[in-house]
Amino acid sequence: RRVRTGRGTEGWTIHTFAQSKPQRNAFGFAGSMHESTRAGDSIRWQLRGARSAQLYWLDHKDASGFSIEADGVKLAQVEPERPAEEEDRIFDFEVPPGSKNLVLRAEGKGVVLYGLSLSNDRPGVVFDTIGVPASDAKLYMSIDEKRFDRQLSSRDPAMVIVMVGGNETRSLAFKKATPEQVREQYSNLLDRVKNAAPSASCLAISPIDAAKATAAGAELATRPELLKVVAIEKEVAAEKDCAYFDLFTAMGGKGSLQRYHRKGLVNADLVHPKGKGGDVLGTLIADALMASYINTPKPAKKIVRKKRLVRPLLAGLESSAKDVRAKPEDQLSSLFKALAR
Repeated sequence: RRVRTGRGTEGWTIHTFAQSKPQRNAFGFAGSMHESTRAGDSIRWQLRGARSAQLYWLDHKDASGFSIEADGVKLAQVEPERPAEEEDRIFDFEVPPGSKNLVLRAEGKGVVLYGLSLSNDRPGVVFDTIGVPASDAKLYMSIDEKRFDRQLSSRDPAMVIVMVGGNETRSLAFKKATPEQVREQYSNLLDRVKNAAPSASCLAISPIDAAKATAAGAELATRPELLKVVAIEKEVAAEKDCAYFDLFTAMGGKGSLQRYHRKGLVNADLVHPKGKGGDVLGTLIADALMASYINTPKPAKKIVRKKRLVRPLLAGLESSAKDVRAKPEDQLSSLFKALAR
């Protein structure tokens, strides 16, 4: 069974803040949690050269312990403190060199995981991506502020990219929100991000084209509410000193979703792109970032960014391994040419 970036047994229950009545409501900044329902529930991740790991989990009064192993070798046993009030924890550890797989195994029901970040010790870019279907700025603002700040700041990001607006467009279309409410929630979200990661650059990205069929079998027409959302986000991003990328315009503007759909790049829901569609959109964003990087003059003085150390929140750690410390370019080219027609 697929559990975000890993493979888990069938016992895991998924909670998201987009559910009407989530069984558990202590969400972190990712907006989702996985909870074990029985002893032996496990999740396996492929390491692909990763050496450092950062595990986010929830400690609560009914929590069970869990173990972490790499290629069958036990690295750590984590026992919860079971506080009366739910508390999020962060566990930093290292993986022995050459390990292929990492496994987390629950000792009973009630192991609640926010997520796991893996990184290697080579130069490069660590890109964390989160996203919950049906989410919007309002839902992200419903997360406990201290938990949101603590988890985002622990990643020590150099840049935070915020891309919401698709569901705000639907809310406007169905009269579930006003433009003023959309502006307020989006503004609050950017404030929260900048407060949690004050030294990080901020990049806001517009939603992609959103369309509706004018009649059975007719051409898809861009929703007028989308244009309102794009304008609102662009204005707010400027007010909050965030860079802004108009992905809606970059993908072709009005009617672009029709062309993407015709080329098989969008799912049947006419909302979410398929894999290749995501590759096209991702390439647009990456190209824009690199173009801005190349065209930006070098600073007069070298910028030295100090990494802020975050104290891990550990509970009942027992380590049994001394190595552990707490502590298809051608296809895209043809697609772009086809979309331009």
